[in-house]
Amino acid sequence: MSKQITPPSPNEDEESSESLLDRMARLISEGKHIAVVRELRERTGLGLSECVCVVNAVKTCGTCKAVKPLSDFTKDKRRQDGLNGRCRLCSRKQVRVSYSKHKQKYHDRYHKGGLKEMYAVLYRQDARRCQMRSRVSRLRRRGKKHSVVETFTIMDFEQVFARFDNKCFNCGTQDRDLQVDHHVPQHLGKRLTHQNAVVLCDKCNATKGTQSPEDFYTVEQLDRLRVLFAQ
Repeated sequence: MSKQITPPSPNEDEESSESLLDRMARLISEGKHIAVVRELRERTGLGLSECVCVVNAVKTCGTCKAVKPLSDFTKDKRRQDGLNGRCRLCSRKQVRVSYSKHKQKYHDRYHKGGLKEMYAVLYRQDARRCQMRSRVSRLRRRGKKHSVVETFTIMDFEQVFARFDNKCFNCGTQDRDLQVDHHVPQHLGKRLTHQNAVVLCDKCNATKGTQSPEDFYTVEQLDRLRVLFAQ
C-alpha cells in the first residue's frame, strides 16, 4: 500500500545544511513526498514523472513500458538519471534481435576481417599479464609471513625469464610451469632480486623446497649462476 502524500509544511523552502540525499530520506520518512518531488525538480531539472519514479525507486522501461525497480536497469552516464532507458530484459532481447539480423556480417567480420587473430593475441597477452600479476601478489603475501618486503615487479619477472631463456635452469625443460625461485630461501630473510632469482620448473622448485643453493645445485651450476648474477 502506498504511503499517504501530505502537503509540505511552510518551512520546507528554507535553506538547510542537510545534503540532498539526507533531506530526501528525512522527508520520505515523514511522508512528505510532494516536497521531495518539488525539490528534485528544482535541483536536477528532471520532469515530474521522472521525479516521482525516483522517489518511488522505480522507472518506466522505454520499450516494454513496464514500471520496474531501478535495479532492473543498467547504468548509463549519458542520461540525466544515470540509468539506461531500456530494462535489462529488453536490452538483452535487443542484442539478440540485432545479432540474428546481422549474423552473417558479424561472422565475416570475425573470421575474414582479422578479428579472430587479433582477439587470440590479446587473449594470450591478457592471460600472461594476469599470470604475472598473480605471481607478484603471491610473492608479496608470502613475504609478509617471513617479514620480508618484496619489491619485485612484473617487469622484473619478465627480465628474469629472458635471462634464463624461458627454461628451467636445473633440468632445461620448457614444457612444465616455469617459476621464479629464491636462490637463497625467503625464510632466511632474503627477498627476491635479480641476484637472487632463478627460473625453475614446478617440479624442480618443489624438489629444492627450502634447501640452500649449496645443498641442491652442483658446483658447476653454482659457477654458472654466479656468472649470470654478475651480468
